[in-house]
Amino acid sequence: MTMNRTLAAPLRRAVGAAVLAACAAMAAPAGASNILPEEIDAHSHEDGIFRVVEAAGAQPAVLPAYEAAGVVTRESEVDAIFGQQSVTDLLGEPIDIRFGDVVQIEAPDLLRVTTKTELDQLFGLTDPLYSRDGSANPVVSLYFVDAINYCGGYAVNIVGCGQTPGNQLAVEKGYMSSGYGAELLAHELGHALGLYHPDESPYSVASGNLMDPTLNGDTSLDTLQVAQFMGMGFFERFGPSPLIQRDAAGWFVAITPYLIVDQPLVIDPLSGGDGTAATSAVPLPGSGAMMAAALLIAAGAALRRRNAAARPA
Repeated sequence: MTMNRTLAAPLRRAVGAAVLAACAAMAAPAGASNILPEEIDAHSHEDGIFRVVEAAGAQPAVLPAYEAAGVVTRESEVDAIFGQQSVTDLLGEPIDIRFGDVVQIEAPDLLRVTTKTELDQLFGLTDPLYSRDGSANPVVSLYFVDAINYCGGYAVNIVGCGQTPGNQLAVEKGYMSSGYGAELLAHELGHALGLYHPDESPYSVASGNLMDPTLNGDTSLDTLQVAQFMGMGFFERFGPSPLIQRDAAGWFVAITPYLIVDQPLVIDPLSGGDGTAATSAVPLPGSGAMMAAALLIAAGAALRRRNAAARPA
C-alpha cells in the first residue's frame, strides 16, 4: 500500500532546523478483514493485569470481558523487536519499551477516525513532540480506537497511523489483540522514531522488514535503520530521536496508552504475565483547564518496568 502522509506542525531539535511531521498509514494484510470485538479472546494476551483508577465523579460503565483486550500492549513482544540483534549489535543492549498506566479519554466522536479533522483532534489530545518554545516531550501517546480509516488519506484497510517523526500514534484495538499486534505497534513506533517505509526512505534500507507498509509478519530492523533513530555513524549530525531516553537501567522509550471511550469504563481484572495496566477516566478536553486535568492524570501515572531483565505505517 502506498503510504499516505499528512504534513503537521513544524518540529525540530535544539539546533533549530525545521522538520515537518508526517502521518503514515499502515495497512492490514492482504485479504484480512478488521477484527470485531466479539472475535477477541480477552484471555489470550500476555501483558498486564487490568485494574481501574476512577476519576473523581466518573460514572463508569462495565466493559465486556472481551473488550479488555482493547488495552493489550504486547509489551514483551515489542521489547523483543527492539532488542533484536541489529539493535544489540550497535548498542550492546536492547531498548526497553516502557508503558505507563492506561488512561481513558471520553471522546465518543473519536472512536472511529475517518477524516483529517478527526485525526488532528485525536493527535491534539496530548502534548506534541515539540512545543512552541522548542522543548521536547519525550513520551509517546498511543491511542486505542475502534477504527482508523484516515491517515493522510481515506482507506478502509488502515489499521494504524503514526507521525513520522513525532510522538502521536493510533492503532485499532482489535488488531492490537490479534497476532499482528506487536508488529503493528512496533511499526508505528518506528515511524515515531523517524523511520519511513523502505521504498520511501532517503536511505538504502532493506525491504520486507518491520517498516514495510503492509503487515507481513516480518519484524526485523536493519542496522542502518537502528543507526538512524539512534543518531549513530552517518546520522550522528542529526542526533538520536528525542524519544530515545537513557537512565541507570539503559535505553528506553516511554509510552502512555490512551483508551478512547464513549463513556468511562470499568475493566474486569484479568490475570496476565509481566506487568500491570490501569485506566483513568478523563473527559474530552473542552477547555484549557480540562486539558490540563487530563494531562496531569496522564503525567501522574508512573512508568513501570518489567521485573525480568513487537498495522502499519
